[in-house]
Amino acid sequence: TSDFGLIWLEEGADPYGNFGRCVTSAGDVNGDGFSDLAIGFRLDVNELELPPMELDRAVVTGTVADGRLDLQPSQFRLGTGAGDVEGSVVWGGVEATTFDLRIDSRSLPLARVAAWLDPPEALAVDGTATFAGGLRGVYGDLRGSWALGLSDAAMGPVALGDGAVTVDLEGGVFTARRLDFDEGLHGRVAWDVIGEAVGIDLRWENMEWPWMPAVARSLIG
Repeated sequence: TSDFGLIWLEEGADPYGNFGRCVTSAGDVNGDGFSDLAIGFRLDVNELELPPMELDRAVVTGTVADGRLDLQPSQFRLGTGAGDVEGSVVWGGVEATTFDLRIDSRSLPLARVAAWLDPPEALAVDGTATFAGGLRGVYGDLRGSWALGLSDAAMGPVALGDGAVTVDLEGGVFTARRLDFDEGLHGRVAWDVIGEAVGIDLRWENMEWPWMPAVARSLIG
């Protein structure tokens, strides 16, 4: 309020979101000659859906100022694993919203992560993953890269052991490259989320694959 009465009122969408827990000047963010407001919030929510991701819990802290969201170090939980995210999102319409996020995790269950991509049943995975990396770019053309460490991994009925892989995202395609497991499996896998296609180039010289026909039937319908 001011000498002119109430000049601005905003309500948060979540009653437990602590929207407006702090309000301060952010300076002239948009260059219009007027000082902008930065509004703080803290959101603690269970069963958060960010398609295609589904998280069991998220505790998010940050500020909003003139179409820009700045995330302070925030936490999420998925099954027995957890992770951290921080960075910024700048709104500019559906096709112009930009992301610059750092996302790290610890001991995420692979089965839960893989479920986001709805893989064929024959390619079901198990084990846990720890990763570190970032997500950047314009909505619709997001790019990212993560270094993953995998523990007690399995694909279908076959145990893979521990391993490492680098996952890149570009043009709607997740590419797992430099895949290397201590049981001997190595190679590359690409998953086109938009085109719903899978490309596999895996080698395991000393392993028989009796279950691969089932995988092939699943992939080609």
